[in-house]
Amino acid sequence: MSTYPAPAAAGPHRLAGRTAVITAASRGIGLATAHRFVAEGARVLITGRDQAALQEAAAGFPEGTVVAVSGNAADPLHQRSVLDAAAETFGALDVLVNCAGTNPVYGPLLDLDRDAARKILETNVLTALAWVQAACRHPGAGFLRGGASVINMSSVSARTATPRGSPGRC
Repeated sequence: MSTYPAPAAAGPHRLAGRTAVITAASRGIGLATAHRFVAEGARVLITGRDQAALQEAAAGFPEGTVVAVSGNAADPLHQRSVLDAAAETFGALDVLVNCAGTNPVYGPLLDLDRDAARKILETNVLTALAWVQAACRHPGAGFLRGGASVINMSSVSARTATPRGSPGRC
C-alpha cells in the first residue's frame, strides 16, 4: 500500500480525460507524480523495474485509474509494451513523464570514472530521449497529433554544480 496520500486537486480535474505514462513510478518522485496526476483526473500507466513494488504501488490508486507494466526503462521492447498497453487501455497518450534516472557515484567530477559517466548519461539522458522517440513513433499513442507534453525529471545537479557532486541528473 502506498504511503502517499492523494492530494486535494488544485482546481477542477484539469487532467480529466488525459492519459500519462510515468517511468520509474514504483516509488519516490515517480509515484508521487502518479498520485498527483490521478488526483487531477488523469489515467496513468506506471512503470518500474521491480514488479512486486510496482504492483504494490498500483494497488494504492482508485480502481481503473492506473495500469502497471514492469520492465527496464532503457529496453526498447519494454517501451513498446508500455505504449501498447497505454494505447489499448486508455487511448491516445497526452503526457510522458520520464523519471527514470541513476547516480551511482558521488564525488568530485574530476574523479568520475568514464564507465560510470556513460551509465549515468545512458540512463538519464539517452533513455529519456528513447522514450520520447518511441512515443512519437508509436502508431497508437497519437503523440504527434498536437497538445501532448513531455516532462523530463531532473535533480538540482542539472542546474547547480556542487563541490562533491557528479553529473547525476543531467
